[in-house]
Amino acid sequence: PNSGDLESSHTRYSFSLPSGDTYTTEFVDRTTGATVWPVYAQLSWENKPTCASGTPITGASISLQRGTGGVSTCDNIVPNGHMDDLALGTRFWKKNYGRSELVQGAFGSANAIALKGRQGYWHLIGTSLDTSCGKQTDVAYYEVQAFVRIESKGISLECDPFADVKAVNRCPRFNLHATGYSADQEQIVELDRITSIGEALVPYNKDDFNEVHGIFKFKGTALEAAERMFLYVDSANKHDIIIDNVSVKPMTMPSCEASVELVKNGNFATNTKWWLLRNKLSMEVVEGFGGDGDYALKATNRAQSGASPTQDLHLSCINAGDRIVFEAKFKLEKDGNAYTCSKQTVLDCPGMRISITTNGELATIT
Repeated sequence: PNSGDLESSHTRYSFSLPSGDTYTTEFVDRTTGATVWPVYAQLSWENKPTCASGTPITGASISLQRGTGGVSTCDNIVPNGHMDDLALGTRFWKKNYGRSELVQGAFGSANAIALKGRQGYWHLIGTSLDTSCGKQTDVAYYEVQAFVRIESKGISLECDPFADVKAVNRCPRFNLHATGYSADQEQIVELDRITSIGEALVPYNKDDFNEVHGIFKFKGTALEAAERMFLYVDSANKHDIIIDNVSVKPMTMPSCEASVELVKNGNFATNTKWWLLRNKLSMEVVEGFGGDGDYALKATNRAQSGASPTQDLHLSCINAGDRIVFEAKFKLEKDGNAYTCSKQTVLDCPGMRISITTNGELATIT
């Protein structure tokens, strides 16, 4: 079943060109004549040819002319992320092992895509993001969202997003691999690899599709120079992974009204969306301060004081001199019992902390 197609299905074009000139390569729609973009394209060079005298050919310059959009739209740079275009099928989704197929019983749409026959946590399925959009728009952050479930021999399984990535009970995670051509090295190189760019949220319901969510910074990073950004799913060791409604969208920044709330999902009404892990721990949604119908976030398996849930705050609406008020309620447990902390003991009681990075310098406010 080893039918990996991450590379074998790519179309390659080769050109033999005279030296000492500048060339532009573009992709043209034969029907309309418009310059288009095939989701992504990468330059590569073969070994330098030599003339009969043995003198290397030098001086040629080649650039790619980007079109005005690929198969996706710039509102969502995942081609066929909803899996409902039967003509496309699994065309844009590539794997390194097993078999991929469209399946019914999807989340809010007709079809989902499944990767079956996996033999390890590293057996993945993924798609290349439409890089024409990333080059043409001024996007600060992208938001990743998908819906997943796992099966073994047709039986739905529970999973833990906080388990080791190699564990059989680990939930699927999304990752991003970015590559581009290096003129200095004369080859395609890795620009960035971001693991766990999207994680399954809790609570997790094995009998339904479960949301995967995350964000990543785009503007001002190596991703801006990427010719290819490959979004892929792995973990859930050996189990079948079923995914649907995959999207990577420009993140909507908060409005700048006076009453704007900087913290997203502070009441944990649905799940753990927007909350991240700092150091190793586990999280779960439990009954909150207000009793039935109110929810709280519980952090467990904390090995150190810095192991805590965190959230990235976008401070585009905050100006120098503004005062910001943070509020939260907490309670402590130790060995399953309520615990009363002492403010006189260092690090005994919880505290709120903000870490701010400016021009590469980290400042912490406690």
